[in-house]
Amino acid sequence: QLIMPPPIQSTGQQLPSRENGLFKKLVRFYEQKQYKKGLTSAREILKKFPNHGETLSMKGLILNAMGRKEEALENIRNGIKNNMSSHVVWHVYGLFQRSERKYDEAIKAYKRALQCEKVGEIE
Repeated sequence: QLIMPPPIQSTGQQLPSRENGLFKKLVRFYEQKQYKKGLTSAREILKKFPNHGETLSMKGLILNAMGRKEEALENIRNGIKNNMSSHVVWHVYGLFQRSERKYDEAIKAYKRALQCEKVGEIE
């Protein structure tokens, strides 16, 4: 079971409360393996905020769980590109790399996630 860390919206990528609620549902749908519902939530957020890094990453994580690897990686990379300071995007990248059995890459991503999380706590 791949558990997500609690989402902490990093600066510049804050979502309004409605979309933030949708994002929390999206994470829950992923954890409950309700992938279609998760994709629906992600699409709804991305309609208004197409560059929201954490949503793009979570969409990628769901696509990966559905076996759509290439599409998944594209979304995850876009998520990172749009919010490099988010621990969530790096955690998701680590989960993806782990699922591909690229453990060294996964470890690097998890370390990056921890660094971002620490910086977020200081702000």
